[in-house]
Amino acid sequence: MADPRVLRTRAAIHAAVIELAAVSPVSTISVTQLAEAAGINRVTFYKHFASPNDALLAALNAELDPIRDRGVRRRHEANADAREVVVLGLTEMLDHVEQHRMLYRTALSIPNENATHHLLSEHFAESIRGFLADQAPFAPELDLIDREITAQFVGNGLVGAISSWLTREQPTLDRARFLATLTESLPAWWFKQHS
Repeated sequence: MADPRVLRTRAAIHAAVIELAAVSPVSTISVTQLAEAAGINRVTFYKHFASPNDALLAALNAELDPIRDRGVRRRHEANADAREVVVLGLTEMLDHVEQHRMLYRTALSIPNENATHHLLSEHFAESIRGFLADQAPFAPELDLIDREITAQFVGNGLVGAISSWLTREQPTLDRARFLATLTESLPAWWFKQHS
């Protein structure tokens, strides 16, 4: 069982780094600044993380990983509808992105701030790898493609779409239309039903 003090410290660091990264690129956040915002000292920070970037990635993964885990469980339910599973996963992901809109807007709009882009694209790619593996028995089209390239292509494409959605000027694209755009951009054979 995890030490409650460790959990509290990590939660404080996660909250602080998310708050700071919403207004400044993580590459500009110092350990001193982050430790102060978390109410800890630098030594305590370094017991948990090597850098503010590591802390941010851990904080975001702590929220993104359960989304992927729920998607896996949904895919393995009897009579799972593949399209519905994808839409629910994308909906939860958009909830997360909107909750941290300013953080993602800051991180994805600045050239050479690659850590958050890489985190998201790898998270999406891992989710897609699992999805494609589960769909393989029902979609012979998967034999014609390289799944890793597909996972990376779609993962990076999703990050690009999110970046465009968060940073575009007026008129803004509403969430329902954005979700429909993402879903309809995927090949129809991804959604073949399990028989």
